[in-house]
Amino acid sequence: KLPVMKLVVLLLAFIVCVGAQNCKSYGESQCISLQPKTDCEWCGNPGAGCINNATIGRCTSTFSHGAATAVWKGQVIAKSTECIIVEGNYYFPPQSVEWKHFKFVPGYTTHCPWKGTAHYFNVTVGNDVNPQCAWSYLHPWWAAQAIARYVAFWNGVIVTPTHRGAVSIQ
Repeated sequence: KLPVMKLVVLLLAFIVCVGAQNCKSYGESQCISLQPKTDCEWCGNPGAGCINNATIGRCTSTFSHGAATAVWKGQVIAKSTECIIVEGNYYFPPQSVEWKHFKFVPGYTTHCPWKGTAHYFNVTVGNDVNPQCAWSYLHPWWAAQAIARYVAFWNGVIVTPTHRGAVSIQ
C-alpha cells in the first residue's frame, strides 16, 4: 500500500511541474491536467477552444443566483431568471442570450486562476460595436463548472438585477 501512495505522490508532483511550465495565468504555478486546445464550440474556429485545467486547493465554491437583464445601447442582449453570480458578475445562461448581437473574437482570451480561460465576444447593436464586452468559460475548471458556457458582461453593458438568492455548489 505504501509504494502505491509514493507513486501517486510522485505522479502528482510530475503533473504539477509539467503543468506549471505551460500555465498562462498570472504567476500561477500550480496547474494540473493540461488538455490540448479544441475547436470553438460556438463558431467552429480551429484551436479557439480553451485549455482545461484545475487548480489545487479549491474544493468548494459558493455562488449566488438571481434574475437580471443585460442592456447595451438600449437593446436587451440577455435576460434571465437563472443567472449565476460569481465575484459580483452575473453569468447568463446561453439560452437567455440574444446571439444575433454577438460575434466571437478568435484568439482573444484571459485567464482566471480558478475558473480557467475566458473567451470573448463583441456585441453589435445597430452600427455600434462594443469590443470584448462579453465573456464566457467554454470549459471551466471543476470549481466553476456551474458557469460553463454562461455569459457575463462589462465595458458599458448595464446589468440590472431583479432579485438574489444564495445557493452553495460543491
